[in-house]
Amino acid sequence: FIIWPIALGVVNLSNASDFLYILMKYIAAAYILYLAVKMYNIKIVSSSAKEAPPTFFQGLIVHPLNPKAWLMIATASASFIPKDMAPLEAAIVLAPTFFVIQLILHPIWCFFGSWVADRISGTIYERFFVVIIMTLTLLSVLLIVLSD
Repeated sequence: FIIWPIALGVVNLSNASDFLYILMKYIAAAYILYLAVKMYNIKIVSSSAKEAPPTFFQGLIVHPLNPKAWLMIATASASFIPKDMAPLEAAIVLAPTFFVIQLILHPIWCFFGSWVADRISGTIYERFFVVIIMTLTLLSVLLIVLSD
């Protein structure tokens, strides 16, 4: 639901000037780099942890306030939408694309995350796994930045 207003606003900004387009791309990349580096000290928690996960509705309420969701949409707009594309057209492309990708990948991500956490949490492989994920994130940001 948050794709529409963000995509419309970001595309309007990126269409306004080449400088804003490049600036948004680098700010988004810098924030993702920050999150990737922040991952270095993360501890993986097994799904057998005692804390109850948030409910669906708690997540639904939080989603529009999630800065990573805003950034994901802004990054997609700045990186994959041509800067001269009409804002409404960009939103029409982004919304179903994100929906289909999330419909497929979110359950896989959740299953894989639980599976990995159950097997490597607290083992010598935990740090290795975190470094691999962090490195893949850094490389993906590098690809986005160098894509022009």
